[in-house]
Amino acid sequence: MIAPETELEAYRANISETRSNIVEMHNEVTDLREVADDVINALETPGKIEDELESLGTDIDTILKVLTITSKIGALSAPSKVLIKTLKDAKKIIADLESKAEEARKKIEASPVKINMDKARDKLVSIELSFMQMENQIDGQITAIDGFLCTVDILAPRTDAWEALVNSIAGDVNGSVEAVNDLYDSVKTEVLEAKDIIDGAVVNP
Repeated sequence: MIAPETELEAYRANISETRSNIVEMHNEVTDLREVADDVINALETPGKIEDELESLGTDIDTILKVLTITSKIGALSAPSKVLIKTLKDAKKIIADLESKAEEARKKIEASPVKINMDKARDKLVSIELSFMQMENQIDGQITAIDGFLCTVDILAPRTDAWEALVNSIAGDVNGSVEAVNDLYDSVKTEVLEAKDIIDGAVVNP
């Protein structure tokens, strides 16, 4: 005859299912955060272009200093002067492009989309940490319950007294998971808020 399931064993099964739900939502949050990262990276493109153009302009300045010297050396004078003119013209174009990239970057940084996406991404990172905390708490409880049940099974047969002892432990651990459930409920709300922001940014960039 199979022994009846104790409250602690039932609780063990329930929190295992809860953990599965948390892991599933954790994965969804990670996917959302990656979408947010992609959108933010796209929005930051003008800034990256601006940095690259600034670096290119600095490199041209360095080359121009060298050419200024070589332009005064005999056979190097003529080709150096041609290169100086070419690079100065290029630098004007680069400066104009850098100015446009800077203007685009500033507009994006001040836009509600960029501001909200940054907030959503930060919130999702925080939520990911919360899920990791919940998973660790539940893992600790599952390990403790399994260890306790194994020990009790070894030390004593399943009697009414055995079941009463195990059920008394269930009451103690049940209270400890309420904090996890409360955190899970609050995190679900934050996930939905972040998802709305990201959906809005993707559909209406």
